[in-house]
Amino acid sequence: MFIETKKHDKLSRLADSSYTGQACVHWVMTMKDRRTGWLSPGFFQTFETVMTHTCCRFGLCAPAIILMPDHLHLLIKGLHPESSDQKQAIQFLRLHLGRRLREAGFAFQKQAYDHVLRFSESRPGEFAKQFAYIRQNPVRDGLVRNANDWPFQCAMIPGYPDLDIRADAFLPLFWRIYDAEERRRSGLRDPA
Repeated sequence: MFIETKKHDKLSRLADSSYTGQACVHWVMTMKDRRTGWLSPGFFQTFETVMTHTCCRFGLCAPAIILMPDHLHLLIKGLHPESSDQKQAIQFLRLHLGRRLREAGFAFQKQAYDHVLRFSESRPGEFAKQFAYIRQNPVRDGLVRNANDWPFQCAMIPGYPDLDIRADAFLPLFWRIYDAEERRRSGLRDPA
C-alpha cells in the first residue's frame, strides 16, 4: 500500500508562548547548502554587534554563542518574564545578519532549528550539560583540541561586556548575574 506524504516547507514550532518570557532555547542556524568561507574575525565582530542589539531590544541574554564554519549555535535565555520574545529576536537577528551574509554571497538556510529547554533543563545543573554540549562543537568537529581555543565564541548579558565564556567559573558567574538581574527587575534588593 502506498501512502502519500505531504512535503513540509517549515519545521514545526511550539506555541509562541514557549519562546517568550524566561524561556531558554538552543537555536541552530545553518548556512544554505552548508557553505563555508563566511566565518572570519571581521564577521564575528559584526555578529557580536548585531547580537548585542538583539539581546537589548528583546530582553535576552546568550550564555553560549558558538559560530562554526557552516552553522552557528545560540543558547538564549529570556530576561523579562513578560516581554522577552525569542521568535521575534531570531527574525530580527536573521534579517540583519542575512544582509551582511548576502553582501558576501552567503545565506542562511530557510529556517532555524530550535530546542526549547524544559524548565528542568534550564536551571543550573541540567543547563550545564546543554552548555557543555554547545561549547564542545569545535572539538567534536576536530577544529581545536580544547573548546577554549575556538576563537568564534562568546557569551552575552547586556551590561556585562567583560563576561568571558572561557573562564573556569563562567557558569556560576552567569547564574549570579542572571539571578541579580531577575531580583533587580522584580524590585528586590540584592542580599548583603
